[in-house]
Amino acid sequence: MDPRLKEWVKENASALKEEKNFTVYVLQANVKHEDLENKVRVVAIGPENDLETKTVLLLGETGVGKTTFLNTFLNMVFGVGLEDELRLQLQDQMDRAKDSTQSQTEYTTAFTIYRQEGMPQPFNYMVIDTPGLGDTEGERKDKVNEKCLRFYLTNESWIRHLNCVGLVWKASNRRLDEHNQAVLSTINNLLGFDIKPITDVLLTFSGTEDPQAVQIIEAAGIDYKNAFHFEHMPLYKCPAQGREALHALTWEAMAYNHSKFLNELNQRQPQELKITARLLLAQAKQEVVQMRVCALEESSTQTSDQLESHQAKMSDLEAMAAKVDWNMIKELGTSSEEIVLGDGRHCHFCNLCERACVPVCKEDHRAAMATSDIECATVKDMTQGAEDPLIQVPLVEAMELDNLDSASLHADTIITYVISSVKNIAVVIYNKIIGTLKFVKPEEETETLHSDEGSQRCPKCQHLVLKHEIRDKILAKDANFEQKVELVRKKKHQEVVGEKVLLQSKIEAVQAKRDELEKQKRKELRALEETRKEIERLQTGQ
Repeated sequence: MDPRLKEWVKENASALKEEKNFTVYVLQANVKHEDLENKVRVVAIGPENDLETKTVLLLGETGVGKTTFLNTFLNMVFGVGLEDELRLQLQDQMDRAKDSTQSQTEYTTAFTIYRQEGMPQPFNYMVIDTPGLGDTEGERKDKVNEKCLRFYLTNESWIRHLNCVGLVWKASNRRLDEHNQAVLSTINNLLGFDIKPITDVLLTFSGTEDPQAVQIIEAAGIDYKNAFHFEHMPLYKCPAQGREALHALTWEAMAYNHSKFLNELNQRQPQELKITARLLLAQAKQEVVQMRVCALEESSTQTSDQLESHQAKMSDLEAMAAKVDWNMIKELGTSSEEIVLGDGRHCHFCNLCERACVPVCKEDHRAAMATSDIECATVKDMTQGAEDPLIQVPLVEAMELDNLDSASLHADTIITYVISSVKNIAVVIYNKIIGTLKFVKPEEETETLHSDEGSQRCPKCQHLVLKHEIRDKILAKDANFEQKVELVRKKKHQEVVGEKVLLQSKIEAVQAKRDELEKQKRKELRALEETRKEIERLQTGQ
């Protein structure tokens, strides 16, 4: 390592820990930009300059060694050798969680290493360290990580081009199981066809070249240009006693592989991210549309459930209308509610008992003209006839006959006079009888009973049938069982009809809502299909 760089490190770094042969220094990184909401930051190491910057994007599963690769890359760029008494480490990578199954990189962080005098490479380097995919915290965490990465790669204020996309993979991981397939599929989906020519496989924990190590990558359908093997173990370890030579060989292999990678990187032309940015934006759109489709499907399912529930209630109401509530019938035994009989039916109500003796009758009733009707006329009304002027006149005239000389009257004259008086009396009596009949006839709402029953008595209460009214209504407490059942059913029918009308309106509203949801779903599915085709074009270039 160049002495000037050593001096700069000691001035701009702090010692983290001392080992037997070296001291680990933590470089102070200068944060240039940071977005806390989207968890994106850009940091700089060293004084800025205008040299060309080679950019590397690291993608990979959680725990494969992306951050370790970055730290080793930093040491190689600074020219740290085996015999140097220091090692470098980035401050941002300290104090991470120790669980290798959880991503130790929560941010998408771009480290810009500016070239300084004494560095073996002629360029600036930007290495973008990303959160690990396939995190054990679940798919939700993966989606958040992808969102942050997508935000970074589609924003030109953060990045404009790439020289390399490094797919970091553990060399010993060679099974294409469900988990590995999901991780590699996610990585592949992030790659537009424009950056596939600059995609390299960076195999970690691999000291020697092993062609079989990349077979899983190929089996997943990922196109790549080169495969590089890295073993970073020697960087922060001291050789065991008697193992110095082996340690030196592994260091040499590590340095050689990084040098090989840097030489390839230095020759790469920058690749703009227009296609990849469009791809990532299309994928973001696809996710949003897919979420809307899922939400619509969920709402549609809930609406269908509501519709089935309402339809089931409608069937229950129809069944309920045919049932008789015996408690309601029992309550009618003391109810004064009126039941309209209708259909020519009527009841016989006794005015003396104040109850319906005959709850239901369908016979026709005529005016009662029987002799028994006349007998019901009051004696008082009959005796009042003697005082009528029409009767008094012939009586007075009859009294005057006593003063007449019977000898002076002829027999024929007397007979004629008597017959005339009797006729007058008969007319008066006839009128009185007719008036009496009119007097005993009930009010408008009351019709006379059967003409042949006028003198009969009610078998229920033993009162004359003429004391009974004909009514087209009956009190519920006087009704018979069938009438009560009919009333209860009518009430239940009215109640059910009201509920059915309300329920039918709900059914129609739910059906309309379901139809609208299905319409929106079809629209979103068309948009989803269009987005899928766009993503396919951006991934394949076709």
